[in-house]
Amino acid sequence: IYQNCSNLQYLKLSCKIGSLISELENLLINCQFLNELVIDTLNNSDMNKLFILLTKFSPITLFKFEFINYKINLDDMKLFFDNWKDRNPMLLKLQNSIGNEIKQQLEDLFEEYKAKGIIKNYFFVYYSFINENFEWSFNV
Repeated sequence: IYQNCSNLQYLKLSCKIGSLISELENLLINCQFLNELVIDTLNNSDMNKLFILLTKFSPITLFKFEFINYKINLDDMKLFFDNWKDRNPMLLKLQNSIGNEIKQQLEDLFEEYKAKGIIKNYFFVYYSFINENFEWSFNV
């Protein structure tokens, strides 16, 4: 992508993070107009590496992030935010299936970094794979 689309502004990737890491550095360096990155993770094992790469190599124009299906690790998120200081405040969107306890911790963390000017705004989309009130009903 980065060899042919240096003017790229928006990119959505759906892949395992490990396979993304090797090419993402080149993409971030060469696509200097990129301002929005959406990552639908199929494997969360390398998210810390991804966050480090984003803070080291993101062009100054990149500040909109969306992470889909990311299994939240509060320490990784905190490190990402700490390393993002002195950059454009980010707009952040998460689409996840998480419990109420982590949801509150995450919102508290995001509010803390919003107050510090690291996050400009954020949005959560929560969904659950289990609906205890669901009933199958057919009118046959």
